[in-house]
Amino acid sequence: MQEKFRERGDSVQIGQHINDLLHNEDVKQAVSILKEAVQAMDMTDLESGHGDPQVVRTYSTMLQTLCDLKVARIINQISKVDLMDNPDAIYKSIMWRMFTKVIEAGYTLEYEAYMAVTYFLMDHHLNDLAIQVLYAMPRPLWDAQAYKTGVSLHLIQSPKQVVEAEWLISAFGKLYIEVANPLSPTELPPIRIDTPLMKDVTEQDRYKLWMFYQSALNGSEWAEEKDQYEQRRRDSNSKMRNINSSLWKDWAMRRMSIETEEQRIERNKIDNDNAMIYTAATQKQYEYGWGIYVRMGSTVDEFTPRVVMHLCWLAFNDTPLMSHVSLRSEWEHRAWEVYARFMCSEYLHPDQPEMPGFLCDLILITAFSPERARYTKTLSVYKLLERLKLDRLLRQDQVLTPVLCVLLMECEGAPATIMDMCHKAFAIWHVKMQLDARYQCHEPTLFSLYWALMVLCIKSGSVVDFAQVLKNLLMNSGTSLPTSLVV
Repeated sequence: MQEKFRERGDSVQIGQHINDLLHNEDVKQAVSILKEAVQAMDMTDLESGHGDPQVVRTYSTMLQTLCDLKVARIINQISKVDLMDNPDAIYKSIMWRMFTKVIEAGYTLEYEAYMAVTYFLMDHHLNDLAIQVLYAMPRPLWDAQAYKTGVSLHLIQSPKQVVEAEWLISAFGKLYIEVANPLSPTELPPIRIDTPLMKDVTEQDRYKLWMFYQSALNGSEWAEEKDQYEQRRRDSNSKMRNINSSLWKDWAMRRMSIETEEQRIERNKIDNDNAMIYTAATQKQYEYGWGIYVRMGSTVDEFTPRVVMHLCWLAFNDTPLMSHVSLRSEWEHRAWEVYARFMCSEYLHPDQPEMPGFLCDLILITAFSPERARYTKTLSVYKLLERLKLDRLLRQDQVLTPVLCVLLMECEGAPATIMDMCHKAFAIWHVKMQLDARYQCHEPTLFSLYWALMVLCIKSGSVVDFAQVLKNLLMNSGTSLPTSLVV
């Protein structure tokens, strides 16, 4: 057999010979050669002058043939392998070993080869491997069918990978995607990957994929929640259209602060929308939740800002930086849009219980943003609270903890920068202590705030600041401070 290989030359010639055998249905002879070829395959063997395109074409054709169900059935019979009874046998199969060797050698196969291997694995219920093969295909090769297959694969995993499916849907139709630079995800600009096959994708195509995704979720808890919400929404719209009201009666009721029928229906509709945004967030249906908010328009209430900001934080936090920079940035921009619209508006006043959580989610998003403007953005929020003299928020631990986290993340580089960040952090803490004393607040400070301050002390090397933090911490915890630490 080795002499035959030498006669045929390199791995490309072997591949071409095997393709001819498979084409002529001489499967037994092809399998015999394949078994030995896979063992000795050298994908860098191009001494006879074959270029990369020929390697790609040869092995792409072979893999497609091996994944043909008729050929695969014969090969399995010859090899005495049943993937249905023994799924782990896939790792020893000729097809899988050949595919992995080609990919590990750094070659990019033809689109049809990736899809053939993916579908072959899906047919044998090897969905974990199928999704790996699909993502091994470079994104410039992805077309609409690849995206649809990816969404399907994510949803047939157990448990369903809803967030991952939404990532694909958000990228579908975009002419490029951005991934974080592995050398420095937060310091270097993201790497742009063009997706030229998306240039002809229309809004109708995007809608079809979205509907395919939603229909694939039928029968799930989310599908039931969505159906009930949509029915309530239709009922509200129907009632609004059928209102038989009197202009003078409505005017009189408003003058007497009595809720009209139209106002009651609108209030119920807003409650329904807010509740569904929250449900969508808990079910990781982030785009659906955002779509509800956009559709609400000006029909919002005081609960809408909080639930939408929390949706933005959950979506941002669930989106990995390394592989989905663009989508992560989009959720950050959405959060700042919500802030700009609602901050200190009629729907979100400073004394509202939802305000601290609203600001906390916004600043957390900013803290973990790859953008260098996170420091400026965070300080702009804090300075607004100072300018408006919003004392309740200036001493609120839920607001201050993420602010200090941002300062911690910026506390690097030149000594002057480190000291500047530390001074700002302690200035913020001193304002909090002064306000707590003025308003006689005896609520214990969150330990996360103390933790941030102590790390800043280590960064700056300030023994005075450290002793002050430790003293305040022990006073709040009811533990005596050793005299050796008293300054």
